[in-house]
Amino acid sequence: MPAIVTALPGALRERTDPHAGRLRRLVRHGLPRFLLVGFAGLACDATLFWTLAAAGAPEAAARLASLAAATLLTWLLNRRLTFAASGRTPPREAVRYGLVALGAQGLNLGLFLGLRSALPEVRPLVALVACAAVATLFSFTGHSLLTFGTPDRIAGVAGLGDAP
Repeated sequence: MPAIVTALPGALRERTDPHAGRLRRLVRHGLPRFLLVGFAGLACDATLFWTLAAAGAPEAAARLASLAAATLLTWLLNRRLTFAASGRTPPREAVRYGLVALGAQGLNLGLFLGLRSALPEVRPLVALVACAAVATLFSFTGHSLLTFGTPDRIAGVAGLGDAP
């Protein structure tokens, strides 16, 4: 009996909120894919940065080029593997993707600098990983809603609409 009672509210919630199931599926299936795409982007970023720096490019230029290439790669992979089609033109979607990525990278850096300043005893690598995790959640949410989200999906997640 307790299993029926505990399962019932979720089932009722699913019927009254058609977006709840969609959101759960996105997190269950989309987040692991998003993380894999992120690792591919990191590999691209590190490889290109190392190659350009080893060839004599200034570090800032190498980093800018490697970040741009990694962002392009992750947009293309996330567009194909992680999220449903947004219905926007590729250039509009790419701009949105770039803006969310820029926001996530800024958040990552800001949190890292703030954490290291407030708690200097925290090891840099620990701070880096913690801040990257927060930025990853921000990025996944931002891309889910702003880059690849459609108005009905955004309204459903925000609880603003009743369209499935």
